Amino acid sequence: MSSPRVPKRAWAVSAYLAVCTACVGLGLFSTWQIHSREAAAHWIDGQLKNQEQSYAATLQGRYGDDEMESFRERRTLLSSAATWFQVRIGCIMLLVLASFAFYIQRAIASLSEEITDPIR
Repeated sequence: MSSPRVPKRAWAVSAYLAVCTACVGLGLFSTWQIHSREAAAHWIDGQLKNQEQSYAATLQGRYGDDEMESFRERRTLLSSAATWFQVRIGCIMLLVLASFAFYIQRAIASLSEEITDPIR
């Protein structure tokens, strides 16, 4: 009687492990993307501060244009980092939901086994 249920259990475990692996992998990739985007934004900010010091006395108009361009680049990078942050949060939420679904599936499967097994 237990042999037909084994493939169902193996399928549930493999599906759960696949979802968990995908969530963890995408979460780690998102974290890497967030860090790389924020590092690039900080680098741009550092370059902007260096330019500010060198243009303090002269070429104020050109510095203003460069500053606006740097702000646009930083905004793009930081908004991209925010998007990856949302992806990472989504992965965490999916992982929690998958764990809860796996727990519920296992509880129902064990309860149905108890109900369908004859009393010994």
